[in-house]
Amino acid sequence: MYIHSMGNGHEILVSELQKQNQFLQIVNQKAEEILLQAEQKLVQSEEIIIQTKQQLLQSEEKVKYLQFQLDQLKRMLFGARRERFVSNADVNQMTLPYTTPQCSDNKCSELRYFHAAICVG
Repeated sequence: MYIHSMGNGHEILVSELQKQNQFLQIVNQKAEEILLQAEQKLVQSEEIIIQTKQQLLQSEEKVKYLQFQLDQLKRMLFGARRERFVSNADVNQMTLPYTTPQCSDNKCSELRYFHAAICVG
């Protein structure tokens, strides 16, 4: 009887170990699914970071360009006298009577690129 009862004890122990093994396999599978989802979210986040950095670089370049333009305009308005833009337009000055020819041939269209006042198209 003692040997028979030991056999039942081993069977119960083996049965418990099999249940724990099945449980651990399920937990492991769930952990792997969660890890895969986390890795996918990490990849998406890294892509968003790359896009954001590109947008930041573009914005910084635009700010530099606009700052350059602003500096040029300030120099034109407030710079030294030789750097300032001074309009020579005098309201009392007369203008020359000048008319532009009206034409539609190829020569006129070629001239259009060299001087805007040559041909009105």
